[in-house]
Amino acid sequence: CTTASTKTAESTITLLACAMRFAAWLLLLGVLSSSARAETPPPDTRVRTVVMGIAPRRGVKDKTLALALSDVLLATYARDTTRLVIGPDDIRRALEWESSRQQAGCDDSKCLAEVGSALDASRIVSGALDAVGNVIIFSLSEIDAKTLEPVARVQEEVSKDEAALLDATRRLSTELLKAAHTAGPKAPRVSARGTGGIDIGSDPRGAAVFVDGIESGVTPTSVNNLAAGRHAVVLKRDGYVNAELDAPVSEGGTTK
Repeated sequence: CTTASTKTAESTITLLACAMRFAAWLLLLGVLSSSARAETPPPDTRVRTVVMGIAPRRGVKDKTLALALSDVLLATYARDTTRLVIGPDDIRRALEWESSRQQAGCDDSKCLAEVGSALDASRIVSGALDAVGNVIIFSLSEIDAKTLEPVARVQEEVSKDEAALLDATRRLSTELLKAAHTAGPKAPRVSARGTGGIDIGSDPRGAAVFVDGIESGVTPTSVNNLAAGRHAVVLKRDGYVNAELDAPVSEGGTTK
């Protein structure tokens, strides 16, 4: 027969076994939970930056040189650990950029906005080479991809020499990156030389103003903090032929 003490002992053993199994389950759940937390990557706080490259424009026909300089610009930004850089090759693969731009028929600012939105970018970096006389106006800019407001800009007149252009690309890329780290969305344009400004008007008013390829408002407007030297100014308005101007800027002065 079974005594009361035997039943009590069996109950105690059963309770201990249940408690041990429960503890084992808790331990297993804790291990699994810790493993899941360990496998979850931290959020990527790097600034998604599209580097469009450097475009050969007015009077510059050497596309191969522009591509080589674009690679230098891209490499400078790629070395910055605070940036997640998206280069021209990534853009072409993701968006088939050239064909989509031709089909859309949009102007520069709209196309930049489309690229930034499609790639979920925060910043867009681009540059341009414009030949004026015996020099090339070399400009680089970084803009806010959401608002298209300028964040930082650098510019310099460079002789028509490949070595000089290469040195200028390294120097200006570094200057632009440093300026963009501290500049706000409406920061003044940064230049390696003395600066001046241009007052621009048109008849009729309301023409879009592009200075060295950078959209700079609508007429009438003033564009300040430009490097001393000559600048390519283009006015665009629906229904009118584009007006192209070669505007000189003197240090501390304003061209009208």
